[in-house]
Formats: sequence, C-alpha cells, structure tokens
Amino acid sequence: MTHLLKDELRDIAFREIYQKLQEPKGRRKAGLILEATIKCISKVGFENLTLERVAREAGVSRPLIRYYFTDLDDLKVSAVKYIRVILQNSVVDAISSGSNELESFNLYIDALFNWYDQFRSHAMVWIAFFWYTTQNKQMKELNTIATIKGNERLQRLLENGKKNGYFDFEDGMEAAQNLVTVLNGIITTESSMFHDDKTKMRARYRELALKAVGARSAPQIKIFHVASATTEMGATASFLPNLECELN
Repeated sequence: MTHLLKDELRDIAFREIYQKLQEPKGRRKAGLILEATIKCISKVGFENLTLERVAREAGVSRPLIRYYFTDLDDLKVSAVKYIRVILQNSVVDAISSGSNELESFNLYIDALFNWYDQFRSHAMVWIAFFWYTTQNKQMKELNTIATIKGNERLQRLLENGKKNGYFDFEDGMEAAQNLVTVLNGIITTESSMFHDDKTKMRARYRELALKAVGARSAPQIKIFHVASATTEMGATASFLPNLECELN
C-alpha cells in the first residue's frame, strides 16, 4: 500500500514538505515551525496569522522561518499540506493493515478517530481550512486536488470491497464522495459539541459511515492505533521517517 502514498505525494505536489522534513535538522526546525503555525491558526485563524506570531510561538527568528518558507502564504499552504501528509500517512497505514476491504474500512475509520484525538489542533485547522477555501483561490485549488485524490483512493477500496461482497452501491466515486461528506460532518460535530458518552457516539458515527457505502455487515475488529505520543510533535516525528517518496 506504500505506493499509494508515493503517488499521492507526487500528484498533489507535497514533495516540498517531505524535502523540508527529510533531513534530521530540517525535520526538527521546519517541523517546529509548522507545528507552531498550526497552533497559531487554531487560535486566531488563517486571516490573522502573522510571521511574528509564529516566530514567538516557535521561539525562532523570522529570518529562520523565511529560510524554510518563502512568505506567509507559503507557510499557510505548507501547514495545510503538512496536516494532510500526517493524516494521509496514518490512513494509508490503516487501510493496508486490513485482511479484507471491510476490515480496512473499519481501520480507516479508527485511524481518523485516533488522528483527531492525537492531533487536535491539526483537526481544528483542517476545519478552519474548509472555510478559508471559500476566501482563497489557492487553498480552494489545493483542497480540490487533495479531495479528488483521496476520493480516488477510497473508490478503489470500496469497489474492490463491492466485488468481494462487503459493500453495496451503484457508483464507486459517488459512494466515496458520500463517505467523505459524512466524515467531514463527523469531524465538525466532534469539534463543536460535548458528548456524554464518546464511545457510544463514535459507534454511531461508524454506523453512519458504514451505511454511506452500503456495508453488509460490521464485524468485531481490532482497533487501529496510530503512533502513540504525549505531544503532537512527538507523534508527528514518529510518522515522518516512514514517508518514503520518489522525488524524481
């Protein structure tokens, strides 16, 4: 399943993120700046982000930020791509861990829940990003490309699952789009409401996701956990060495 990650990184032009984070020094400095950027955006939004805020949050100088990122717009775009790469890596690992398409689907849902729990500020910025796409053409183009590629990956999983009798739907791409719509709604709901019983609510979320793709059954499965970490940066660092990408 690793080849899917390579294709996605190449097609969405995320290679510059990998390149900035590939070397130990770059991973430490650029990663620190990106995490600080994400934290700032989660507090003040995209429109109020400044290099000064990021520099203070990261404890670095503005010239160092400009060493890795051309300007504020580049930093914003890079932060979004960075979030996408982290999420994508956990999702690809989850899908490839399943023994069949239905298990892979459930592991995919688990990976999203675990990503939300471990990378809460990432999730907040991802939600803010959706609104920001209505104001910024570059961000809208980025979201369009990322969504199309993600839908295509899900379409392959779902259509293979349909062939093996796990899912029932008319059109694979439409099923993938429906699923993504449901999942985006789930993330927004998780972020905007208090839940007395988180386990019960997430079971309901899973049921909605399974219904979106016409799943025939939902067996008991193991829970997929992304890399354990006490901080977002610690968890992020555990993902990055696994991001193998052909850069030619």
